[in-house]
Amino acid sequence: MKVLLIDESAMVARQLRDRLVAVESSTTGALHAIVDLETDYQLALEKLAEPEAYDAVIIEPYPFDQPAEMVRRIFRRLRATRTITIAVTSAFTVERCVETMRAGARDFFVKSRPINDLVTAILSLILRESETVGVPDLDARWVGRQLMRLSASYPGQWIAVAKRRLLAHAETRAELIEMLKDCPPEPPPKVWRLPVEWGNDDVF
Repeated sequence: MKVLLIDESAMVARQLRDRLVAVESSTTGALHAIVDLETDYQLALEKLAEPEAYDAVIIEPYPFDQPAEMVRRIFRRLRATRTITIAVTSAFTVERCVETMRAGARDFFVKSRPINDLVTAILSLILRESETVGVPDLDARWVGRQLMRLSASYPGQWIAVAKRRLLAHAETRAELIEMLKDCPPEPPPKVWRLPVEWGNDDVF
C-alpha cells in the first residue's frame, strides 16, 4: 500500500511519516518506501494525476500558506478516484470537521491527539477502508482489528501473518525473514512493522 502525506509543515509531516507503518508484502522480497511526503500542494496535485497513484492520502486540509482552491482541487481529485482520504489538522472546529467530511475525508483527526493513538487510528482506518477497494485482504483485516493489541505486545517489531494467524515476530525484518524460512510456502506470509508505543504525553 502506498500512502501520500500532504502537509506544509515539514517538521510535523516528518514526525507523522516516521511513525506511520504500512503493509509490506514479503512475497517479492523487496522493501519499499510506502509513505511519500509532500509539503507543496501543487506538486501533491500533480502526484495524484494518475488514478491509482496512491491507495491512501493523509492531508492537512487547512494549511496557512497554500491556496484554499488548491486544497479543494486535491479533494475533488481524491473523491473522483475514490482514494482513501484522511484529514489530520491543527485547525479544529466542528464546522471544519463537517466541511472536510463532506468534501470526501473518511475521518478527521486533530494533531494534538497523543501520537500513539493518532498513528494507530490512522493505520486501523486505512486497513479497514482498504477492504472496500478491490479484493478484501483478510490478513490486512485481521491486523487492522488486532492492531492495538499487537502494538502493545510487540511495539516496533516486525510481524508475519498468514491465514489470519501470527506466525512470528522479530526486532528486524532480516531476523523475521530468517525465521520464516521453515514456514510452508503457501500462502506466502505477509510482513508488517508495528508502530512503536509512545507515552500519552508524546504529542505534536
